[in-house]
Amino acid sequence: MKGSSDEDAVSSRGYRDIYDELNATFESQLTKDLAWREKVLLRTLDMFRENHDAWTSAVIADLGGGRVRAVMEIGTVCDEVRTCISHLRRWAADRPASLGDPISELPLLDRRVVRPAPKGVVLVLGTWNFPINLAFVPLIDGLAAGNCCVVKPSEMTPRVAALTATLVHRYLPQEAVRVVNGAVPTATALLRLPFKHITYTGSTAVGRIVMAAAARGPTPCTLELGGKNPTFVDASADLRLAADRIVVAKTTNAGQWCVTADYVLCDAAVVDEFGKRLVEAARRMLGDAATQKGDGADTARQWYNRIVNEQHARRVLSLLEEDHGGEVLLGGAEEADVKERFVPFTIVKDPRRTSRLLTEEIFGPILVLCAVENADEAIRRMKEIDDSPLAMHVYSNNKKYTDKILERCISGSVGVNTTAEQMMADTVPFGGVGTSGFGAYHGKRGFDEYSHLRSIMYRTQVVPMMLLPKFMWPVANAFPAWVEDVMVKYKITGMVPEWAKNAFWLGGAGLVAFCVARWKN
Repeated sequence: MKGSSDEDAVSSRGYRDIYDELNATFESQLTKDLAWREKVLLRTLDMFRENHDAWTSAVIADLGGGRVRAVMEIGTVCDEVRTCISHLRRWAADRPASLGDPISELPLLDRRVVRPAPKGVVLVLGTWNFPINLAFVPLIDGLAAGNCCVVKPSEMTPRVAALTATLVHRYLPQEAVRVVNGAVPTATALLRLPFKHITYTGSTAVGRIVMAAAARGPTPCTLELGGKNPTFVDASADLRLAADRIVVAKTTNAGQWCVTADYVLCDAAVVDEFGKRLVEAARRMLGDAATQKGDGADTARQWYNRIVNEQHARRVLSLLEEDHGGEVLLGGAEEADVKERFVPFTIVKDPRRTSRLLTEEIFGPILVLCAVENADEAIRRMKEIDDSPLAMHVYSNNKKYTDKILERCISGSVGVNTTAEQMMADTVPFGGVGTSGFGAYHGKRGFDEYSHLRSIMYRTQVVPMMLLPKFMWPVANAFPAWVEDVMVKYKITGMVPEWAKNAFWLGGAGLVAFCVARWKN
């Protein structure tokens, strides 16, 4: 990430001033007050309730499509706010922990707790495909945990970014929350600051840059990086239902969704029928290419939207223009319009394994369908393509098949007989594994992510204990001679020999048998 050195230096000084102001607020203890946090969260909810039309219009201006898609995104943010408000005081309370070593810790007198503590000033680097959700959900979790926050929205959705700055600074306290807009030089300058946590959503390549910058701190990170998400379809699956659900998810946001299906590994015995089902579902939901493009359509009802910009439209189109060797079942390059950022929903069957369709994350409205002979081949193909994707989906009515996939394949989350819904709840964590990222948020998991879970022990002063009872403490730099033997038996080998334990249990069993016999007589 490089920019003009002079501009970068000026920006860095300005961003340092913002950081210092927020850090001063944090050090004032203001954000630790739970009533203050609740008030800020309620103001966040007001910001969306009172301006949902403006938010919706900004999303449509940046990404095209209709109002329903934007409202769905705004709704997820409002749900997160409500959840945090409802549970904040319980999440923030001390969490009782069991005592440790019973030789030195005393029930009723000693006490251990885990106390969630805010980290400080945190940075959220948003992204463009869901520019409201992926900026505000981590922001909400961070505020609920008592942090001050800097948010940098994606420059690729400029209307949403501008509205974010305007409304956040109008509704939320600027001494605790700031929005900084800009492109790569801005992100580079921000990453030089000593944030206490960094959240980034986007590509693996940029994720590595963020992680390298964070390592200078070192600063903990939450990285959500995507990947090539497989969908497994077994011969036992309800093919019509599977096709409908995959198409609904894959066409959401024109396939620009990090947890949607990237490719399908389908049992060869049903792959042709399943291909037909996918085509039927797509035609029923989307219509032809002209209908999908939606020129002049009613935005109150329109579903399919555009690619974010010409550069990405050209990238998606190039996947289809490559000599991939597959069969195009629906759509194709001919109907695409890069200037209008439009690529029709396309299904490609059995492209070459070395094609970009099977080696790069598609992140667009192309679904790849591959035939496999059995579950073992499907698992092997998945691991060759991407062995730790952000999401994975399994369509099957065979429990053994499903369990085999779940046991042998790793992913950030899994949907069984569904696509992408597994992460659409604030009751479960959202995050990746391996190359798809690490860390997670949503609901309580998000609160904990942006908290330091601090261990605290309250030790009694009534009884002279410290690591060991006082009569076991060293005197003149020497323990009592018997201490080592006792510690070995207590901590390692056991105080009672195995033969004695066995004799005890055998004797007990014999006594019970004797008593039962006497009782019967």
